[in-house]
Amino acid sequence: MNTTIEAVLYTSKTLSNGQHPIMLRLTRNRKRKYISLHISLDAKFWDFDKSRPKRNCPDKERINTLIEYKSTFLGIPVTRSPTLRGVQPPPV
Repeated sequence: MNTTIEAVLYTSKTLSNGQHPIMLRLTRNRKRKYISLHISLDAKFWDFDKSRPKRNCPDKERINTLIEYKSTFLGIPVTRSPTLRGVQPPPV
């Protein structure tokens, strides 16, 4: 079976600063696993339809780069997301 991966804003958990963690959701055989990206974001900066930060997000480029880097590291393309061209992965 295919494995899909999608970036999600985990709204069921609210941190003490009012933000929500961003996680990667892996789905295989109808079973889900969440992997944290160790960053959080306010819900007003997240586009739930595109599963990406909105244009007015202060750290949009860094978050998109991190999502692409983690999905490339796992070897699975991110679903419902445009490919970022010319963006370098963050230093490890």
